[in-house]
Amino acid sequence: MRTFGGDEKVVKLVRLKEVDGRPTLFCLPGAGGGGGSTYLELASLMDGDQSVYEIDMKGFFAADCKFTVEQLAELCCSVISEAQVHGPYYLCGYSFGGLVAYEVATRFKCNGEDVRVVAIIDTGNPAFRHRLSSAEMRQTQNTYLSNRLKKYWQFLVNGDIRKFTGSLLALFASHVGVRTRRLIRRAFLALGRPMPLIFQDNDRLMGEAWLAYDPPASELPLLLYYEAYRQAEYGGDRTLGWKLCVSGQVDVELAVGGHVEMMTTPHAHGLAARLSAIMRE
Repeated sequence: MRTFGGDEKVVKLVRLKEVDGRPTLFCLPGAGGGGGSTYLELASLMDGDQSVYEIDMKGFFAADCKFTVEQLAELCCSVISEAQVHGPYYLCGYSFGGLVAYEVATRFKCNGEDVRVVAIIDTGNPAFRHRLSSAEMRQTQNTYLSNRLKKYWQFLVNGDIRKFTGSLLALFASHVGVRTRRLIRRAFLALGRPMPLIFQDNDRLMGEAWLAYDPPASELPLLLYYEAYRQAEYGGDRTLGWKLCVSGQVDVELAVGGHVEMMTTPHAHGLAARLSAIMRE
């Protein structure tokens, strides 16, 4: 166990697929901290002779303490280095985990390690919004809101009430503060029931860490995976703002399915194929 800020924050590796002596893909999850579930289907779609590990950060997020991307990346660097002392490294980050994966990669690169790819899944560069004027920021926020409302409306039109209500609950949960989450947890403990997964994700703390993060400049090779409509939220930039800090190659693989569905079968076939091809090289 590792300590951080006086609280225990457990960060460990979960082996999804292991093949001795073969390249390993290290995957960082988003909200909730993974625990082996986020990348399970992606791992099953990749070539059989490639290893896939997912970093379990549930213990870290459960502590309900403020943190930065850099602090979490430091812990992740440590557990990855324990499993693989030197590169080449293949890294993958989903949602908020995309920022952590990028920070981990820059640290490895600064230490002279070989980083072959950083796959960033449905994650834009926070620095893009930092550099917008007030008017541009309002336009970006309006575009983001418009895209989300269209998505929710489509759920209703298609009669998918489950996705519609789930999206609204996720929106509510993302604005729940630390104290409220602790009260919700205590209430469910008193009832002898587990806290709903939607409230286990400390989206608000991750949002604060996301806004505070300024990705350092690098020459890292990026593979971006996202839905095509996301480009409009970044002024039409196909790199979702990552070219502001990356001078290396930035490739794009357009996703099929929404933020959650893109990580599942059969939607994740395209991403799995691209990653497998890169690791074969």
